[in-house]
Amino acid sequence: MIVPYEDICRMAEDVAASGMFGERDPNKVRTIMLLAQAEGLHPAAGLTTYHIMHGRPAMKAEAMLARFLKSGGKVKWLENSGKRCAAIFSHENGGEVEVEWTIEKARRARLTTTMWSRFPEAMLKARVCSDGPRYVNPVACGIYTPEEIADFDDKPQPSPPQPPPEKPAKEVSSGEPAVDSPGARMDQAMAKAKDKPDLPGWAADIASHCADAGIPWQSDDGNSLQEVILRVTGMEVNGILQLGPEEGQRVLDHLKGARQAKDADAEKVEQDRQADLKELRKMMNERNLKAVDVVMAVSKRYKTKVTALGHLKGEQLVYATSFVMEHAPQDDGFDEAFPEPKD
Repeated sequence: MIVPYEDICRMAEDVAASGMFGERDPNKVRTIMLLAQAEGLHPAAGLTTYHIMHGRPAMKAEAMLARFLKSGGKVKWLENSGKRCAAIFSHENGGEVEVEWTIEKARRARLTTTMWSRFPEAMLKARVCSDGPRYVNPVACGIYTPEEIADFDDKPQPSPPQPPPEKPAKEVSSGEPAVDSPGARMDQAMAKAKDKPDLPGWAADIASHCADAGIPWQSDDGNSLQEVILRVTGMEVNGILQLGPEEGQRVLDHLKGARQAKDADAEKVEQDRQADLKELRKMMNERNLKAVDVVMAVSKRYKTKVTALGHLKGEQLVYATSFVMEHAPQDDGFDEAFPEPKD
């Protein structure tokens, strides 16, 4: 049954508005639906089969594997780990082939996207799932996967917009420095979210939480709100309000859980530090060492000023313990006054 083009357009608008499949551009959704219908599928089935990435249609790796198996193909998995993925693919039309992808192979191919560093096991499996079916049955699986397109060096680039005329930086009335990057502007907006009552509750809570916890919108180390949203929802967004209420609540729950776990870890670390300090003071008493002696030794070793024994932590605390242990415990003269009887 052929779905009329007008109906596909309406479906694309509804799907994009819902954000259920992580795609909010109705033009891309419509393209996916048309591609699915051209291959004999219902347009809605294309949403679980295809992506549009960098202007190219891409079949999801699991969908490619499912299509290969449905066409009569067979697969035998040999290994699936974060360092190596290997499998044997066979089909009556193309024989049998063993496909292997390793982290070393990916590095030689210069596949260095962030997805490879975060999810090596999934990326290796996706490569195997795309190579194997294409080797032995290319008719059924002759399209790229999203993981392959993400690693292309020749991604189509949009024409760069003409830069606007340069304007002198304006001073912010609050005395804050002017910002000139999207990430900095988002950080400033999140810091002021609690002063905007028109924001949805979940969005204001996310912004307020990140402002209090010092979580930036973007960062080079991956510890940013944008990265959290990608991990939790699979959506690449340029602002909090591009999330729906359901995705926003999931992100907020994740942030709260991470904060609680971090606080619990910090509490455990502090408890361990206090226990180590208690043991350190006990050893100092046994050796008649004063706190000032230990503090001066640590200050000299690390060329920094330590003002109190209770401020020691981490490597400094370890060094202080080793410094104290180098001194033999002082006896109280009891053994000399009352020696052990000789046989």
